[in-house]
Amino acid sequence: EHTISIKDGTKLYLSTDGFYDQEGESNERYGKKEFERLLLKTSIKSMDKQKDEIINIFSEYKKDFEQSDDVTVIGLEF
Repeated sequence: EHTISIKDGTKLYLSTDGFYDQEGESNERYGKKEFERLLLKTSIKSMDKQKDEIINIFSEYKKDFEQSDDVTVIGLEF
């Protein structure tokens, strides 16, 4: 049994690899580093606004390409 202290305002993100493995127009995957930058950039916004922005960016990136995998992103704010 372990106890972890978490400060108010701490955010935790869990995701599958589907977002950053998605291919776009350039036939390149979105990428893990770019996904990390996206989470850092949006983390200053409310969870609702983050959700909207992440969905929009994914849609813009994949355009007409078929979704290649399941995509799950979960954000928790304490």
